[in-house]
Amino acid sequence: MTGSGAMGEARCRELLEVDAGAGLDEIRRAHTFLKGLYSGSGLPSMDEFGPAAQARVLAEVEAAYAELCGILDAPHPPPRPLPAPAREPDRILDGPALKRTREAAGVTLDRMAAETNVRLAYLEALEEERFRDLPSAAVIVRGYLTAYLAALGLGAGATVADYALRFQRWQGKA
Repeated sequence: MTGSGAMGEARCRELLEVDAGAGLDEIRRAHTFLKGLYSGSGLPSMDEFGPAAQARVLAEVEAAYAELCGILDAPHPPPRPLPAPAREPDRILDGPALKRTREAAGVTLDRMAAETNVRLAYLEALEEERFRDLPSAAVIVRGYLTAYLAALGLGAGATVADYALRFQRWQGKA
């Protein structure tokens, strides 16, 4: 794609968090995930990432998606509808409880990685609460955990807030 305002393929892929070799299906999944994440309904309370910042990121995601569809010479399909609201877990889930819940649902970590577009190593670190192996930005950890829970059909609510608090305590920020 050419013209003013074009980001270029590499930047578009970076914004959508897909590899250089990712095909249109993976790009569509990433777009749907990020759109849900930044639409506001998928994020728990995020003081450091307010509505204006979410709207800016969402606009960048949409522009990157449209540009990549143009680069790949694919029609810009209408966005898929967001999934139905998830149910809240019966209790707050810590890392080991997340793992038990996932295993009880018969979902492998490889499948979770494919569903969430979160690296396997980060999913393992979430379940084992190895905070040192997670990204240092709490907003990213919250996003990963929200995606994890959504992939299991669970709401983020108290579980993400509690996990984020433990993560920030570990960082010495809470």
